[in-house]
Amino acid sequence: MGQQYSILPVRGAAPGTLMVVAALLGVACWLAGAGGALAADYYVDGANASCSDSNPGTESQPYCTIQAALTARAAAGNTVIVKAATYRERVAISGSGVLGSQFVVKANGSGVIVDGADDYSTTAQWTLFSGNVYLASSVTWSPNQAFKNDTRLTESTADPASLPANTYKYVSGTGLYANVGGGNPGAQNMKVSRRSEGFYSDNKSYVTIEGFTVTRANNKNIYARATGGGTCAGFVVKNNTTKFANSYGMQFEKCTAGTISGNLSSDNKNHGIVLTAAANANTVEKNESSYNTFTGNSANGLFVSGSEDNTISANLVHHN
Repeated sequence: MGQQYSILPVRGAAPGTLMVVAALLGVACWLAGAGGALAADYYVDGANASCSDSNPGTESQPYCTIQAALTARAAAGNTVIVKAATYRERVAISGSGVLGSQFVVKANGSGVIVDGADDYSTTAQWTLFSGNVYLASSVTWSPNQAFKNDTRLTESTADPASLPANTYKYVSGTGLYANVGGGNPGAQNMKVSRRSEGFYSDNKSYVTIEGFTVTRANNKNIYARATGGGTCAGFVVKNNTTKFANSYGMQFEKCTAGTISGNLSSDNKNHGIVLTAAANANTVEKNESSYNTFTGNSANGLFVSGSEDNTISANLVHHN
């Protein structure tokens, strides 16, 4: 562990005392080595006026963002507890647990939303362009999706001045044009996808993501993978709701011996739950995957490719 310790006899100590002290010291050193500190709970509360990403992450002094908490506290045995709010961020898993001691990121009940889209639901964000077509010039990225009242608009190739109703078009250097069928789009519940993933993990192991609603990612809502000879083992995704991803609802790529359990994956623009590229020896159980649609091809509720020895059990798959 990089440090050496000496156990010195204590005059008058009862027999066996040194063995107990040595054992306790060994446990403390193991915990410190596994997690950098003794395992603890840390809090994120984006709705708390006292939150700060410079806070220590106690319940009374929480972080504002999930990413700040993970950057500071991702370690074996630690749990990051996220309270109800909408978190418009791409959460990159920044550390691993160890076998027998997961690093846990957990929603504290319902209403904890990781949203891949930005909110464009105010009329000031839009200016009239032509007829029923409005422009949001502050959209400076290429969005793969735009939503009106939780319904996707159709991407159009028409000239911006001639956009049909319920369509949108992005023009680099100008912004996002939208025709919502009449009136300023900001008067509707408008969302514009921006972040590629809700949760993303590259070469991290023994991590649990639990209890979140993850929605409207520009690519995939939950994506865990191993790359470049790295490993992704013992990853757990459970009791989450993933919907409206531009691609997969959730995916293990080269992740092994993990679990996808108790999730709801729906209304994504490709497969709902995916194992690919030697995602071996995982358990996929008690999930529901529905209403996933891939234009011009088939979207499956569960999709497995190039992966072996997985256990797939008691899943409900329908309307894909």
